[in-house]
Amino acid sequence: MKCLKREWLKNMKTYMLPQKPRNVVARLHMNENPYPPPQRVIEAAKKAVENCNLYPDPERLWKLRELAAKYYKVPGPEWVLPTLGSDTALRLTFECCALTSEIALPFPSFQAYPALAGAAGAKLNYYNLEISDDKFVLNIDEFIKGAKGELAVVDSPNNPTGSLLVDEKGLEKLSKAYPAVLIDEAYAEFAPYELTREVEKFANVLFTRTMSKAFALAGLRIGFLISNPEYIENISKMVLPYDIPSATVEAAIAAMEDPSYSREYIEYVNDEKKKLKEKVEALGWKAFESYTNFVLVKAKEGVVDMLRERGIMVRKVPLGKEWFRVSIGKPEEMKLFYEAIEELADKL
Repeated sequence: MKCLKREWLKNMKTYMLPQKPRNVVARLHMNENPYPPPQRVIEAAKKAVENCNLYPDPERLWKLRELAAKYYKVPGPEWVLPTLGSDTALRLTFECCALTSEIALPFPSFQAYPALAGAAGAKLNYYNLEISDDKFVLNIDEFIKGAKGELAVVDSPNNPTGSLLVDEKGLEKLSKAYPAVLIDEAYAEFAPYELTREVEKFANVLFTRTMSKAFALAGLRIGFLISNPEYIENISKMVLPYDIPSATVEAAIAAMEDPSYSREYIEYVNDEKKKLKEKVEALGWKAFESYTNFVLVKAKEGVVDMLRERGIMVRKVPLGKEWFRVSIGKPEEMKLFYEAIEELADKL
């Protein structure tokens, strides 16, 4: 490939999604909201599609920035950059803050980081999380000593452990130790606190958020990069005015104009996580505390494949063959999951 200027792409591994069985009866592997958004959100997207012959309206994108600034409790729209999913916000940050440089991050963490950072030619320096009872923790002081980089990246709540890794004191330490810090708060709606609203206090900190989870807009791909206006202005030079489709913008606006519907889903998820923990631990397996819409489980080798054979999808994680992550699905999906693991526990 003569035009390839990023030679490192030749040796980079592709981010692969898990294979699906022919008949899926429970989709519990993608950390999705199993319920569609309200009809008014769907109708907003449909109306935009009716005018898909026209380019997206920049004024509507600015409206979305205003609503997002209000929702995330940041000073104003100039602090917010809408992106095609938070994945794009991550990629932009890696390319701006760590191009052909080094990134410090915990292990385990979001499995897309290596692909997104690898495309920027960045080297990843991992620091292992520690297990404390039923949660994973990040020792901030040791992390700073052991993981060097131009950019520190921490997903908190963490994927795949579900644990909260950083509080405001920890964020202050990170901001002083690294040239730039990225906090990925994709699951912040499920946590007792959000750090995004502290963005004014830290000049070198960026945050990523998504509407894929609590807002049920995963298929429309809308996320945000949030930071000080100087960072946002410069990073926004890497995107074009029409990058985000009109249907996505209009659905996101409608969702943010009245976000109350997400609370019922979050309440359901939190209740179901307690039930899942009880069911799993009754089998002698281990379920970890989670501030996300999924739960990390340590069971026995072979469980994931056996569940797949039954059409129940859960996600393997890079901790070993006994570990997997299960998203909270609809009640009927959870019922199938509980019945299956009880059956498997008797056989293993």
